[in-house]
Amino acid sequence: MFNPSHCGSGQIQDGKMTEAKDTQSTDVNKAERHVQGSALLLAGRCVAIGLNLAVQVLTVRYFAKLDYGAFAFVFSIVSVAATAITLGMDKTLSRFAAIYHERRDLPRLYGTLALAGVSIFLLGLASVVGVVAACEIMGTDLLGNALTGGLLLVMIVLAPLSALDSVLVALFGVFRSPMSIIVRRHLVGPLLKLLAVLFVIATSDSVFWLAVGHVAAGGIGAGIGLLLLIRLLRRDKTLRPLPPCRWQIPARELLGHSLPLMSTDFVMLLRNSLVVIFLQFLLGSAAVAEYRAVAPLARLNEVVVTTLAVLFLPTASRLFAQRDGAGVHKLYWQTAASLAVLSFPIFAATFVLAEPLTTFLLGEQYRSSAIVLAILALGCYIHTSLGFNSQTLRVYGRVRAVVTTDVIASLAALCGYALVIPRYGPTGAALATAGALVLHNLLNQFWVVRCTDVKLLDRRYLATLASISAAVAALFGFQYWFAPHFVSSLAFTALLTLLVIHWNRDVLHLSDALPLLARVPGLQRLLCFPASQHERV
Repeated sequence: MFNPSHCGSGQIQDGKMTEAKDTQSTDVNKAERHVQGSALLLAGRCVAIGLNLAVQVLTVRYFAKLDYGAFAFVFSIVSVAATAITLGMDKTLSRFAAIYHERRDLPRLYGTLALAGVSIFLLGLASVVGVVAACEIMGTDLLGNALTGGLLLVMIVLAPLSALDSVLVALFGVFRSPMSIIVRRHLVGPLLKLLAVLFVIATSDSVFWLAVGHVAAGGIGAGIGLLLLIRLLRRDKTLRPLPPCRWQIPARELLGHSLPLMSTDFVMLLRNSLVVIFLQFLLGSAAVAEYRAVAPLARLNEVVVTTLAVLFLPTASRLFAQRDGAGVHKLYWQTAASLAVLSFPIFAATFVLAEPLTTFLLGEQYRSSAIVLAILALGCYIHTSLGFNSQTLRVYGRVRAVVTTDVIASLAALCGYALVIPRYGPTGAALATAGALVLHNLLNQFWVVRCTDVKLLDRRYLATLASISAAVAALFGFQYWFAPHFVSSLAFTALLTLLVIHWNRDVLHLSDALPLLARVPGLQRLLCFPASQHERV
C-alpha cells in the first residue's frame, strides 16, 4: 500500500502513482488482448485444419499420381512467383505498420499501405503477362509437357492473389482484428477450396478444372479480404482521412528492410516449393506426388506457430518501441513453451504414428511416403518448438544476422538436394529439407541470444521440453509393446496431450486465454483453474 510519508509531496506522488497504475493497466490489457486474440486465432485455425485436410485427402485420393504430381509441381511454381511478388511486404508491414500505427504517424502509415498495394499490382500483372507471352512463343509444353504448361497458364493468376492475401492477413494483425483473420484465412479460404474440389469431383475428372476452381476460390477470397480491410479501417477511431498529397512513402526504409529479408522467404521456398521442382526435373511427377502428398501433413506441426506469428510480430514490435526488453524476453519464451505444448499432438501423430496415419488418409499407394512424413514432421516440430526467433530478429532490425543465416541454410539445402535426391528420391528430399530447417533455426537462435534482449534459456521452457520428451517416449513404447489399432493410438495420444497440458498449465495460462474451459465438467481440476478465475467466469 502507498504511504504518503515516504515522499516529500504526497499529492504529486499520488499523481505519479495513478499514472503508473494506468500505464500498467494498459500494458496488462494489451497482453490480455494478445493472449485472447491468439487463442481465438488458434481456434479458427483448428477449423481450417479440418477443411484443408479434407481438400488434401480428396485431391490425392481422387486424381492419379501423375496428374496430382503435375498439379503440385505447377502449384509450387506459382508459390515461388507469389513470394517474389510480395517482396517480403507481409512481414515488413507487421513491423513498420504496427509502429506507425502505435505512434499515430498517419502519413507514413498510409504511404506504407499504398506502396504495398501498388507493388503487388504491378508485379502481379508482370508475372501474368510474362507467362502468357512465354506460352504464346514456346507453346504450352514449355515445362516439358502440355499438361503442366496448360496448368501454369491458368494458375499463374493465383500468384498475385496469394501475395495480396498475405499482405491482408498481416494488416489484420496490425490492426488487431483476429476475427478478420479467422473469417478470411481460416473459414472463407478453405471453404472455397473445398467447394471447388467437390465440384470438380462431381462434374469432371480433369485436373485442369481443379486449377480453374482454385483460381476462382482465390479471387473470391481476395475480394472478401479487401472488403474486411476497408471495414476495419473505417472502424478504427485512431485513423482519419488524409489526402494522398500528404502521404509519405518510406520506400527506402521499407524496401531496405523487406528485400534483404526475402532470403527468409527463399528458405521457405526451398523446403516447400523448390524441392518439388527439383523432384520434378530429376525424377518426375510420381516422385513429386509421393513427397507432396504428405508435406502438408508434416507442416501441420507449424500450424500454431504460423497462426500466432500474426499477433506476435505487432506485439513484440510495440514492446520494442517501448524499449521493454524484459517484456520481449518473457513474451518470447512463454510463446516458445506454448508453441511446443500446443503442437505436441500433431507432432505425435505425424512422427510416431506416421505410417498408420499415411495409409489411413491417403491409401496404400502412398505407404512409402510414411518415412517422408516422419522426417519432415521432426524438422517442422523443432522449428516450432524454438519459438519466434527469426521474427524477433526482424523486430530488432537485425537484417544482417537474418540474411547470413538464410544464406547458409539455403546453400546447405541446395547442396543436400543435389546430393541425396538423385540417390534416395523423396526420402532424400525430406532429409535435406529437415536438416536445412534445423540448421536454420539453430543459427537464428544463436543470433537472437546475441543480438536481442532474449536470454539463452528459460527454466520453465526446459521443464516443458522434458515433459514432451517423456510423452513421446511413452507413445513409442505403447506402439512397440502393444501394436495397437490406429484409433487406439490416437486415443492414447489424446490422453498424453491432456497430461502434457496439465503439466504445463502455468506456462500456457489457459485460465486467461480460454476462461470458458472452466465451465466444462472435469477440466477445472485437470487444468487447475484458480478458484477466483472460476468464480469470475
